[in-house]
Order: sequence, then C-alpha cells, then structure tokens
Amino acid sequence: METLAEVEAIEVRLQSLERQNRITKGAMTLLGIALAAVVLMGQAKSPKSVEAGSLILRDMRGEVRAMIGPAPDGAFGVFLFEGGKVRVGLSIAQSGMAGLGISDRGDTPWRPDCQA
Repeated sequence: METLAEVEAIEVRLQSLERQNRITKGAMTLLGIALAAVVLMGQAKSPKSVEAGSLILRDMRGEVRAMIGPAPDGAFGVFLFEGGKVRVGLSIAQSGMAGLGISDRGDTPWRPDCQA
C-alpha cells in the first residue's frame, strides 16, 4: 500500500503534467490558427486595378520625376519633370481641348514645324 507522501507526490506530478498539457494544447491551437491565416492570405486575390486621385513618381533623391493626375489649372494629364520643372506635359483641359508641351532646360518651348 502506498503511503500518504507517495500519493501527494503523484498528485503534484499529475497537476504539473495537466498544466503542461494545457499549455501545449494552447500553443498548438495558436499555431494552427496562424497556419490557417497564412494559407488563407496566400489565396487572397490581388486587385486588378489601383484607384487614386494622382500618381507621383520620385527618384532616389526624392525629387518628383513624373505625375499622372490633375494640374493646378484643372487639366488632367501626364507630366514629366526635370530639375523641379515640367519638361513634358500631355493634358486634356476641362473644356476638352488637348495639349502637348515640351521644353528644354532653358525653358524654351518646343514648337513643331507644322504647315497646314
């Protein structure tokens, strides 16, 4: 027959094992949830389009190099920058009139040699 001390030792050991078992079950549950989340995130479809009011592209120094979006005068277009100034612009005014502007570093506008 077992003594009272042996029974108490077994009881303490059993409580310790039950506590470890609860911790292990909790950890495995969290691991399962994390794994399921990773699998579900991997299956999420990426959007086919991006919507924004404007798109600004900057170079490695942080300077604006290109912009697609509205101009201060309300026109909407594509503008390419160099030295902080618009060098090329293709735009459509609110009136519907299209515009193309090109200038060099000296701010000399390019004029096409067109004859009607």
